[in-house]
Amino acid sequence: MNYVRCLKAMQRAGYGGHIVVEISLMVQRHTDYDALAAASQSYWVLGRAFDDAGIVRGNGWYPAQRTHC
Repeated sequence: MNYVRCLKAMQRAGYGGHIVVEISLMVQRHTDYDALAAASQSYWVLGRAFDDAGIVRGNGWYPAQRTHC
């Protein structure tokens, strides 16, 4: 998924809600699934995408309706 493109599109659209990564149940059910590792990697990937998109986190992003890109 191109998170930079998605974040820029959400910003252009005026979206101010939460941006999250969803891990499928299929992946979560693997015996070697590590929830902390998945959360850490998701945070790192989204953090880098925000940086690459030039969007400052916590600056104008407020809860709104849920949407997918």
